[in-house]
Amino acid sequence: MKRLLTAVTIGGSDPTSGAGIQSDIKTFRDFQIQCFSIVTAITSQNCSSVHSVFPLSAEIIRSQMKAIFDDLPVGIVKIGMLCHSEQVSAIVEILSSYPSLRVIADPVLLAKNGTSLWLEKDPSNLIQLLFSRVFLLTPNLIEAERLTGLQLTEKYDIMKALLNLKRMGPANILIKGGHAKGNQCTDYLFDGKETKYFSTPRLATDSVHGTGCMLASAISANLLLGRTLMSSIKISRRYVRKKMKTALSLGKGYLKLMQ
Repeated sequence: MKRLLTAVTIGGSDPTSGAGIQSDIKTFRDFQIQCFSIVTAITSQNCSSVHSVFPLSAEIIRSQMKAIFDDLPVGIVKIGMLCHSEQVSAIVEILSSYPSLRVIADPVLLAKNGTSLWLEKDPSNLIQLLFSRVFLLTPNLIEAERLTGLQLTEKYDIMKALLNLKRMGPANILIKGGHAKGNQCTDYLFDGKETKYFSTPRLATDSVHGTGCMLASAISANLLLGRTLMSSIKISRRYVRKKMKTALSLGKGYLKLMQ
């Protein structure tokens, strides 16, 4: 009988299901992986913008994690939206009992319309508490700028940011280049020794909601399936690109929703 593969996603709830834990669950299911979910925040958002963020307490997050981890097998953990230090402390506390469990963290600091999702003044506590526990960190350019304090306009700047992020503790960093200008969309992977590049022609499409969540979840799924990090990223980039091409134009906003 085929072994059931399982994952946990920790993040915010998006009522459009275009991002957050709803998107993660759909992505893991596409790779035939059962996904459990831990909610960190309830958001009010649509295809135009994030209207409100209602963070859950550390106690509620700790309770959710204990319920899942005490009863169900967990193969990998994907972390998305976190709101404040108390949430991070609760998550790291539970994960400390599972030192071999791989953690993929997508530091969702800002919504596409600029709404801050990390509600503290700066992300230093997020870095100090979580990053040393992370196997793969997947910031986009804007998030990498906020984490490092650098302005990432040139390739040299991105190389410097990768080094700075590596010093913060994660084993691997993937800076996503979708926010850069130009006809090519390039992501940068750094493992502490060498940098590898993944580049494809930019799609002529409107902004697509939840691409970052989807990519991190797809990479997590492929790692759980036993693929290498390089292979997981390549497969996941193709997967997200295919989803972007078939995204639905719904609502009054500028965002498209991926199925």
